[in-house]
Amino acid sequence: MGKNILQTTNKRVRPLWLCPLIKKIFTLFIWLLLLPVTALAADTNTVYVGGVELVGSHDNIVYATTNESGEVITNDADADNYNIKWDGNTLTLKGAYITKEVSTPGLSSPVEGAAIGVYNQSGDANLTITLEGTNTIKDVSAAIHVFAPSGSASLTITGDGILSASSGYNPGIRVQSNTGNGTLAITGAKVTASSSYSGNGVQIRCGDSSNASLTVNGGSLTATGSGATFAGIIMQFGSSTSGSGTPTVTVSDNAIVRANGSAGGITSNSSAEVQTAAGTGESGGIVFDNGTGTVYGDVELQEDITIGEGESLTIGDGASLDTNGKTITVESGGKLKGTIDGKQPPEITVSPVNQTVEEGSPAAFSVTASAGEGEQLTYQWQQKTTDSGSEWMDISDATNATYTTGQTTMAMSGYQYRCVVTASDISVISAPATLTVNAKPTYTITAVSSPAEGGTVTVNGGTSSVSVEANSTVNLVATPN
Repeated sequence: MGKNILQTTNKRVRPLWLCPLIKKIFTLFIWLLLLPVTALAADTNTVYVGGVELVGSHDNIVYATTNESGEVITNDADADNYNIKWDGNTLTLKGAYITKEVSTPGLSSPVEGAAIGVYNQSGDANLTITLEGTNTIKDVSAAIHVFAPSGSASLTITGDGILSASSGYNPGIRVQSNTGNGTLAITGAKVTASSSYSGNGVQIRCGDSSNASLTVNGGSLTATGSGATFAGIIMQFGSSTSGSGTPTVTVSDNAIVRANGSAGGITSNSSAEVQTAAGTGESGGIVFDNGTGTVYGDVELQEDITIGEGESLTIGDGASLDTNGKTITVESGGKLKGTIDGKQPPEITVSPVNQTVEEGSPAAFSVTASAGEGEQLTYQWQQKTTDSGSEWMDISDATNATYTTGQTTMAMSGYQYRCVVTASDISVISAPATLTVNAKPTYTITAVSSPAEGGTVTVNGGTSSVSVEANSTVNLVATPN
């Protein structure tokens, strides 16, 4: 009874205690076979950067540098000298400058033309980019392209750095899935995506009934489309002209999104409208959709913002905006609606008007403004000269509601003047007024004597004289030059 009992099958003899072990090994083998490919390869992935294929993993980190020509160079790059780092999961850009694109034979051109490209033919395509410092991608067909024909596609951009991603005839950032969900998430980073010629700033594509989502948690996204039929941000469903999935834009942690394009700021071909809202955290964010800005949730400004001409910002019911010591500037033609920090923002009721003076005379400009009860208004006049382009410059000591120039000169003709009125960190800018300076006329004075013989007449201190008879008349004729 204390000996092993052997089991005989097809003339093979095995100890009975081996059977459970064999069964476990077989089960584990089958389980591994059924795992998704992406799970097995989660730490060994390929990314194309600047036309260079980078294959990295947690144990085999790949480093590269970029030069002034925007080329990606792997030689002599290491942990102490790199602009690009790839560990199989996260692509780190550290002051990278990229102007080259994917052009690899045999790649079937799924991400052809992209400066940064990730492609998965049979599963999900995911890419995480961490930003350090200021990074630039330009002069390429597409800046970033993440593509999954039969799975979901997602791009996550993190870090405290900056990325400017500019393309030619394609979206600056494209997250593309033909059948699954499409997701773009930005956390903390400042990202600008644009098309230089004809294209959307950002494109998030998914299946007909899948979901397209944009999440900006802290930091900012500025997306600009170029061309009559392109938008700042487009959420596209399927390959047809319409879809039924849900497009969402979520802002949190005081994020700011600006989207502009001739075809719209944020657009979608879904039968469902774009759902824009604050996240579930303590703070929301601001979204400017083709200049129409809305505050979602409770927001504390992290940087100065400007509401330009034709733009507006509305703080609606249930939302709040705290300047947090930052400045909101409302340019002439912009609108700010709602209370900020519980206070009414200042309002300019009368802007300065154009002035025309004679050379040597001063010109006076004035502005009339109001603010909430108990608010103190401050004024700062600015001047834009004819040789300063579009730059406005503060005028020293011009801090009253009225500003008077010194003696004018002909060189000042065409100068513009405006006033920045501030109360509680909120500034509004008046419409500009233009100064026109006319030349001061000079005269030629001719003396005519009647009769011709008489005393002596001296004109303008000259030495010429005319003799006239006593008590006769001398006519002086002044002719403007």
